[in-house]
Amino acid sequence: DSALGYLQYSMGINDNHFLDFFINTSSGLHQFTSPSIVPAGINHVAATFNGTNLYLYINGAVVFDTTLTASTIDTFNYDITIGNSGLGSTAFLSLIDELKIWNTSRTASQIRANMHTRLANASNANLMAYYRFDEGAGFTFTTDASGNCNTAEFSNIAPAWSAIQYPLGTPVVGTEGIFYDGTHPIGLTGLSMVYTGMLSGIDTVYAHKFAGAPIGISPITN
Repeated sequence: DSALGYLQYSMGINDNHFLDFFINTSSGLHQFTSPSIVPAGINHVAATFNGTNLYLYINGAVVFDTTLTASTIDTFNYDITIGNSGLGSTAFLSLIDELKIWNTSRTASQIRANMHTRLANASNANLMAYYRFDEGAGFTFTTDASGNCNTAEFSNIAPAWSAIQYPLGTPVVGTEGIFYDGTHPIGLTGLSMVYTGMLSGIDTVYAHKFAGAPIGISPITN
């Protein structure tokens, strides 16, 4: 985020493990909190805003949505702060990896299909910054892999690097709409799911299948 008085947007996890999101638009400063907690372990979180509709996601599921008066995000020219508040007074006491900042509102399908995919080192018209945090050592900066050269500089506190295994790489992603009981194949993943007690409506299921060990067991620099 940026300094509190000139906040554009901010996302974090509060002391009670709920996802908080602040956004400063032409219609005012807004604060939203997810009704469900962020579970323990490794999680994917996202927030999107298209000028009217705002969504919060935890692991691909929409946990909060609302409609704002048609507006735009205020364009204060301040640096983005990662892992702390803009004032440097509210540190995030956990690990951060694979941080992407887009200048377009990602759809639910895009978020669910790509939440475990490492993007290539290539320019993207809408990807403004992409921090993999793969350096694994040092305390000066982390590289922006979006092609926009938005290198992130560390403050005077050296980062604590951590090499852990988590599902990231180039998985085969399958999706299936399920509306009746039975065994359902999930796309071309070779995986299937057994559904029972389906009463009405339709569930859309996404599966991410990795061949071999996923990236994440050790830092990778490209």
